[in-house]
Amino acid sequence: WGEWVTSTFMITNVGIADLDFEVYDWSEIAFDDFEADDGGYTLFTWAGTNTWEWGIPTQGPAGDGNVWATSLAGDYPNSSDACIASPVYDLSGYMGGAVELDQFIDVESGWDEAYILVTDNGVDWYYVTGWSGTATDWFHYGFTFPGWLATAQFQVAFCVYSDGSVVYDGYAVDNVHVMGIPAWKWEDHNFGTVSPDSNDLVEVTLDSFYVPGPGVY
Repeated sequence: WGEWVTSTFMITNVGIADLDFEVYDWSEIAFDDFEADDGGYTLFTWAGTNTWEWGIPTQGPAGDGNVWATSLAGDYPNSSDACIASPVYDLSGYMGGAVELDQFIDVESGWDEAYILVTDNGVDWYYVTGWSGTATDWFHYGFTFPGWLATAQFQVAFCVYSDGSVVYDGYAVDNVHVMGIPAWKWEDHNFGTVSPDSNDLVEVTLDSFYVPGPGVY
């Protein structure tokens, strides 16, 4: 502990066109595919009825094994604003982070909304983004968040708001990744372009002084 080391890795382009690259610093904090269990997610409700369920859906977002969905066998309810929240993740010591997931959305366009929240303390929730309308299939989505949210009480929530009429299959989520940007690892450059038949060297520095404790990083 308290020591640092620098290593170098090579990116080689064996193709016939320029190769653009980016190097990410993400350290995976948690991953849930919800196959073995519900991932420790819990329900909370702003208004109305909360019908979120874990399991294999028989309507709407089928074909992906166990998921979390607003309903496994029906539509989400009218006049509701209901969520599921992840377990608490300790992101203290990280400089920010990211969440990635697969999701299915089928809500009333212009009136209802599937949306994502995050919190740094379990009390104050911050809106990330939302969708209204229907996606034709599962799609992948990811977002980043700044360092002030990277606390020992970080959580992410998935929610659906509905008005008083017209409902559809709803919102389902799967394969949720929570990642942190480590303060103990950085590169001399994070992106670049490699010409054909050439290479680029990226220097990576690891500083154990900033790690949160003993472990493999």
